[in-house]
Amino acid sequence: VVVVSGGDTLDFGTVAPLAVSFPHARLAPLEGSVTIRWVSGGTQKSRKVKLGDELRNYGGHMQFEVNVNDVVKVFTAPVEKSGDSVLPWSMPANWEGSPSIPGMN
Repeated sequence: VVVVSGGDTLDFGTVAPLAVSFPHARLAPLEGSVTIRWVSGGTQKSRKVKLGDELRNYGGHMQFEVNVNDVVKVFTAPVEKSGDSVLPWSMPANWEGSPSIPGMN
Protein backbone atom coordinates (compact mmCIF):
# COMPACT_ATOMS: atom_id res chain seq x y z
CA VAL A 1 0.00 0.00 0.00
CA VAL A 2 1.37 3.40 -1.00
CA VAL A 3 -0.02 6.87 -0.27
CA VAL A 4 1.13 9.62 -2.65
CA SER A 5 0.66 13.33 -1.93
CA GLY A 6 2.38 15.72 -4.32
CA GLY A 7 6.04 14.72 -4.31
CA ASP A 8 5.79 12.73 -1.05
CA THR A 9 5.33 8.95 -1.11
CA LEU A 10 4.56 6.95 2.04
CA ASP A 11 5.10 3.20 1.60
CA PHE A 12 3.25 0.99 4.07
CA GLY A 13 4.50 -2.33 2.69
CA THR A 14 2.14 -5.30 2.85
CA VAL A 15 -1.03 -4.83 4.86
CA ALA A 16 -3.00 -8.00 5.57
CA PRO A 17 -6.79 -7.99 5.09
CA LEU A 18 -8.67 -6.64 8.13
CA ALA A 19 -5.39 -5.32 9.56
CA VAL A 20 -3.95 -1.89 10.34
CA SER A 21 -0.53 -0.91 9.02
CA PHE A 22 2.25 0.63 11.08
CA PRO A 23 1.90 4.43 11.13
CA HIS A 24 4.09 6.90 9.25
CA ALA A 25 4.70 10.45 10.41
CA ARG A 26 3.95 13.18 7.88
CA LEU A 27 6.65 15.81 7.60
CA ALA A 28 4.70 18.21 5.37
CA PRO A 29 1.04 19.14 4.80
CA LEU A 30 -0.88 16.91 2.40
CA GLU A 31 -1.95 18.12 -1.02
CA GLY A 32 -5.62 18.81 -1.80
CA SER A 33 -5.91 15.17 -2.85
CA VAL A 34 -3.90 12.04 -2.19
CA THR A 35 -3.56 8.91 -4.30
CA ILE A 36 -3.84 5.51 -2.62
CA ARG A 37 -2.24 2.61 -4.54
CA TRP A 38 -2.44 -1.05 -3.60
CA VAL A 39 -2.27 -4.54 -5.05
CA SER A 40 -5.12 -6.95 -4.39
CA GLY A 41 -5.49 -10.38 -5.95
CA GLY A 42 -2.49 -9.69 -8.18
CA THR A 43 -4.12 -6.55 -9.63
CA GLN A 44 -2.71 -3.07 -9.04
CA LYS A 45 -5.41 -0.60 -8.02
CA SER A 46 -5.47 3.14 -7.37
CA ARG A 47 -7.91 5.73 -6.02
CA LYS A 48 -7.62 9.49 -5.66
CA VAL A 49 -9.11 10.92 -2.46
CA LYS A 50 -9.90 14.63 -2.16
CA LEU A 51 -9.12 16.16 1.22
CA GLY A 52 -10.77 19.23 2.68
CA ASP A 53 -8.63 22.10 3.98
CA GLU A 54 -9.13 20.88 7.56
CA LEU A 55 -7.28 17.62 6.75
CA ARG A 56 -4.33 18.95 4.75
CA ASN A 57 -2.33 19.78 7.89
CA TYR A 58 -4.29 17.63 10.36
CA GLY A 59 -2.31 17.04 13.55
CA GLY A 60 -3.99 13.80 14.61
CA HIS A 61 -4.17 10.26 13.26
CA MET A 62 -5.45 9.71 9.72
CA GLN A 63 -6.33 6.27 8.41
CA PHE A 64 -7.31 5.26 4.90
CA GLU A 65 -9.55 2.20 4.70
CA VAL A 66 -9.83 0.23 1.46
CA ASN A 67 -12.86 -2.06 1.47
CA VAL A 68 -13.58 -5.14 -0.65
CA ASN A 69 -15.33 -2.98 -3.27
CA ASP A 70 -12.18 -0.83 -3.66
CA VAL A 71 -13.84 2.15 -1.95
CA VAL A 72 -11.37 4.26 0.05
CA LYS A 73 -12.62 5.96 3.23
CA VAL A 74 -10.75 8.44 5.44
CA PHE A 75 -10.96 8.24 9.25
CA THR A 76 -9.43 10.68 11.72
CA ALA A 77 -8.77 10.76 15.45
CA PRO A 78 -7.38 13.72 17.41
CA VAL A 79 -4.17 13.46 19.40
CA GLU A 80 -3.70 15.46 22.60
CA LYS A 81 0.02 14.74 22.94
CA SER A 82 2.60 12.75 21.01
CA GLY A 83 2.22 9.52 23.04
CA ASP A 84 -1.56 9.32 22.73
CA SER A 85 -3.02 6.43 20.80
CA VAL A 86 -6.56 5.42 19.89
CA LEU A 87 -5.50 1.85 19.19
CA PRO A 88 -6.88 -0.81 21.54
CA TRP A 89 -3.50 -2.33 22.37
CA SER A 90 -2.44 0.91 24.04
CA MET A 91 -4.88 0.14 26.86
CA PRO A 92 -3.34 -1.32 30.03
CA ALA A 93 -3.81 -5.02 30.67
CA ASN A 94 -6.57 -5.94 33.13
CA TRP A 95 -3.98 -6.93 35.77
CA GLU A 96 -2.04 -3.65 35.57
CA GLY A 97 -2.70 -1.35 38.48
CA SER A 98 -4.23 -4.14 40.57
CA PRO A 99 -3.22 -3.87 44.22
CA SER A 100 -1.27 -6.80 45.59
CA ILE A 101 0.47 -7.64 48.84
CA PRO A 102 3.70 -9.66 48.61
CA GLY A 103 3.10 -13.25 49.70
CA MET A 104 -0.70 -12.92 49.48
CA ASN A 105 -1.26 -13.67 45.79
